[in-house]
Amino acid sequence: MKSMLKRHLLTFLQRVGWTQSEARMTSDAQRYWRQTSTKHALHSHWRNAMEPGAWEALGQFHRELFERFFPEHQGPRRLPRMLEWGCGGGANAIAFADLVEQFIGVDLSPESLEECGRQLAGYDVRYTPQIVAAAQPDSVLDSLKNPVDFFLCTFVFELLPTEGVARQILNVAHQILRDGGVAMIQVKYATSHPATHSRRFAYRLDSAYTTTFPIEQFWQLACQCGFVPRCVHLLPNAPFVHDERYAYFFLDRPRH
Repeated sequence: MKSMLKRHLLTFLQRVGWTQSEARMTSDAQRYWRQTSTKHALHSHWRNAMEPGAWEALGQFHRELFERFFPEHQGPRRLPRMLEWGCGGGANAIAFADLVEQFIGVDLSPESLEECGRQLAGYDVRYTPQIVAAAQPDSVLDSLKNPVDFFLCTFVFELLPTEGVARQILNVAHQILRDGGVAMIQVKYATSHPATHSRRFAYRLDSAYTTTFPIEQFWQLACQCGFVPRCVHLLPNAPFVHDERYAYFFLDRPRH
């Protein structure tokens, strides 16, 4: 009953056009992801918070997408550096551990960075955790001096406080990738139905719908940030997290 009432309230507020400021949304996002709770662990995809087998399946699914759409990066040589923006509980880190020499995990949450490190313990990969603030995604550029070969970001862009922050992270991804590097970024896509559009209020009540994109809008945004989109893979329903409308964009950073 409570979840139904919450949904109706959010839909009503969205229809009347109620919004909160960018500063308020960013501040709420920072506080939400710095807290420690069971809900946080579930939304950050910690192994023990998910259904049995879902954590492993989620990471493996993303590894299979990488192999399918970036086949040129398969081979006996490991990639020198991979960066995951929003590494959470390490599902992707484990799935890619044998592919890379260094795994750089970026997250708002110190607890998630520690959990990701615990999962990677014993794997032959150098783990570099990097904390980031919601309002300053480009601060990562100050501490990471070497370019990366692969930028991965899943289940993050729909949680970003504004589209402006999404653009900032795309710019960071482009700057931190080497020439010829690749990025795989997932967003929650919007349709013509108003309920699927971005919500600029009540971050802590329903963060997973904060920032959504029509598919063509995100494609164009990636181009504006210097990427060349290779393709987009749509996942109308995501069984591992029981959610819907995911679009995976496969992006190239052109060689100069």
